[in-house]
Amino acid sequence: MNYYLHLAKKGTDGYYHLPYSYSPEYPKGITRDANYALSLFKWGCQTLLKANKILNKKDVLVPKWEEILQSLTPYPTDENGLRIGGDVPFAKSHRHYSHLLMIYPLHLMTCSDTANRSLIAKSLQHWHSMPGALQGYSFTGGASIYALMGEGDKALDYLKTLIHKFVKPNTMYTESGPVIETPLAAATSVQELLLQSYNDIIRVFPAVPGAWADVSFDHLRTEGAFLISAVYKDHQTRWVKVKATVDGICTINPGFDAAAHVHLRSARGRLRQQDLISQQNSGLVNFSKDMAKGTYQIKMQKGEEMLLYTDKTDLNIPLGPVAFKSHSALNFFGKKHFK
Repeated sequence: MNYYLHLAKKGTDGYYHLPYSYSPEYPKGITRDANYALSLFKWGCQTLLKANKILNKKDVLVPKWEEILQSLTPYPTDENGLRIGGDVPFAKSHRHYSHLLMIYPLHLMTCSDTANRSLIAKSLQHWHSMPGALQGYSFTGGASIYALMGEGDKALDYLKTLIHKFVKPNTMYTESGPVIETPLAAATSVQELLLQSYNDIIRVFPAVPGAWADVSFDHLRTEGAFLISAVYKDHQTRWVKVKATVDGICTINPGFDAAAHVHLRSARGRLRQQDLISQQNSGLVNFSKDMAKGTYQIKMQKGEEMLLYTDKTDLNIPLGPVAFKSHSALNFFGKKHFK
């Protein structure tokens, strides 16, 4: 970030700008105000401010980081969405989404704002409208962005394209040679259909595809070091369990259609009363615009477990493997066809 601070200069328009840099691998991607660089610069300043607050460091550069966030030039855009940078449009097929880092994985631009959602959708569609250079990683990235938009069906279509078009019969993936980051990204994309945690909010079952009536998972770790287990049956969230591995405030949207019951038990199994700090729209706290209705905020201690549900009978639904109804929905690998 000190290097970025050295490079950034305030223009006559009152904004800080970045000089020529390179948007990775994009043909002739040398440009001023590259969206790739602007995204990382903004994320870096935000992260330093957050770390400084958590660690109570009182860093002398805090005013500078805050000034950058207030006055950094907007991301360059045009009629097709986000550009490569100020001088270069996204006009050629390219497998990577470096110009979309502010959307994913940095989560600087979210769908909570209608204008942002439109820009995100336009940028994603324009990126994939030129398929010539797209590779498997293009579809994992697209799936993750669709998951952020709550578009589980479109995300699943992208993951199916990855498997059917790019994954080999032995389950491996190659481009010019074996490539490991694409399979790992695909595993992440699948998990993001079921659980997302960014900007201090945990979202349970945010983008389950319509074809998935039943889903369950156990002990997926989120930001804040919380372990989440949950059951989704007949297209509805049935119960969610949260375990805190450190002290902290858990802000969670469990994805219920109705107000949730919240039970909190200590590491010794005792039920702790008055555990709920706030529920959105309760008037007890000012929630950010990123918090959808049905978001809860609970202060938890290390070792505590929290259970959220709407119908007590749903607690009888066990967490375990989900039965499949049709072999045609499965992806078998190998040379022989399933019969």
